[in-house]
Amino acid sequence: MSDDPPQLGEREFAQIRDLVHKHLGIFLPDSKVSMVESRLRPFVESSGVGSFEGLVARLLPVPSRRDLSELADRMSTNHTYFYREHSHFEHFSRQVLPALISRERARSRDLRVWSAASSSGEEPYTLAAMILEQLGAEVDRWQADVLATDISAKVLAQAKEGVYAAEDIRALPERYQRHFRAYGRGKVRASERLRAQVSFHRLNLTGDKLPSRKAFNAIFLRNVMIYFTPEQRHQLLGRLFQVLEPGGYLYIGLTESVGDFKRFRRVAPGVHQRPALAGARGLSA
Repeated sequence: MSDDPPQLGEREFAQIRDLVHKHLGIFLPDSKVSMVESRLRPFVESSGVGSFEGLVARLLPVPSRRDLSELADRMSTNHTYFYREHSHFEHFSRQVLPALISRERARSRDLRVWSAASSSGEEPYTLAAMILEQLGAEVDRWQADVLATDISAKVLAQAKEGVYAAEDIRALPERYQRHFRAYGRGKVRASERLRAQVSFHRLNLTGDKLPSRKAFNAIFLRNVMIYFTPEQRHQLLGRLFQVLEPGGYLYIGLTESVGDFKRFRRVAPGVHQRPALAGARGLSA
């Protein structure tokens, strides 16, 4: 029996690519063969199927929920860090959040912010820290939660723990660093209060119904649509438009665009606004 590691052939790659696109909405170009092979090889070895041909046979025609979750964990790219593309956080904390708090203070005292590809939690915890800082002592009189979703159950479990290397949070302004506590040697953990401000849920942006109990004031969906086809991006933007309040903001990656979806108004690099309703007071840009 050969001790050589399993190799991914063209036929099996095409089948896996189609399956990942169908069930997860992630588009894998031919240039990603090596990446797919390296990420799925441990799955082949741990599942006992022996080869990529065996893995394809196991996954087709319909993968189990467990296998689909494994695929999502391995195929999704969860590279992030604190204060990534910091101009977005500056825009949200200095322009959007103060205006939103001022408006809602006399109304429902309800803030709805969605981190739609939360990865290991750096983005939603930063947003929650901003909210805690600006609301201060009155935070208990508000419904001011951050919803954090991701397709990977594994990375969500990591995010819920809120544990990071101490050096990781040094990119944050000091006023936000204080919401993390020492946690063993060289580590910190999001404070209990900070963790309570964030709710984590698994969500497939291209296949699941989007949360819509109440329209969001801001949605962060950064560096994700680059993995979707133009048609998928257009469809997703239409769905996001519907769950974002008039005057609300959509944050996407600095290198991303909304393409031919013209219903948003661009206000800054990577920042787009749903126009306010006629005669209504929207948030200032």
